[in-house]
Amino acid sequence: MRHEGPSVRLADYAPTPYAIETVDLDVRFAAGTTRIDARLRVVPRPATPPGTPLALDGTALGLVAARLAGAELDPSAYTATPDAFV
Repeated sequence: MRHEGPSVRLADYAPTPYAIETVDLDVRFAAGTTRIDARLRVVPRPATPPGTPLALDGTALGLVAARLAGAELDPSAYTATPDAFV
């Protein structure tokens, strides 16, 4: 396996501000498309200051909805692109 991205030295590593405790996926395949619904339980690590933004990276994603504790988030509460959700 070949790594194409930038190298990260161990001395430069820092843990993410949030931990993903659980991931539940519902994957549906159809002709020409795939839909994946993901439910994540994300918690701040103990040293994370209040108000630290949560940033999730992806590749060529399309957001259908974002919910927090079951309530749909207003689109002004986040930024979603094909490669990131903040």
